[in-house]
Amino acid sequence: MALEDWEEAVNDFGAAQQIDSTGFGVQQKLKTAQQNASRNKRKDYYKILGVTKEATEKDIDRAYKKLALKFHPDR
Repeated sequence: MALEDWEEAVNDFGAAQQIDSTGFGVQQKLKTAQQNASRNKRKDYYKILGVTKEATEKDIDRAYKKLALKFHPDR
């Protein structure tokens, strides 16, 4: 989980749950890893634009225009 490799964490906690489901809060950690794995599959448009989630609309517009110029096919 510390490395944010959620798929591997789900596999590890699934194996740990089969061995001992009551120890060390395995079920809660498995649930958290599964939630993060599903959340990780969705696209994070803020990350793509290179802005924070607290960015203003003006910052988002600037970042979008910068990437649009960078990846424009006529350039």
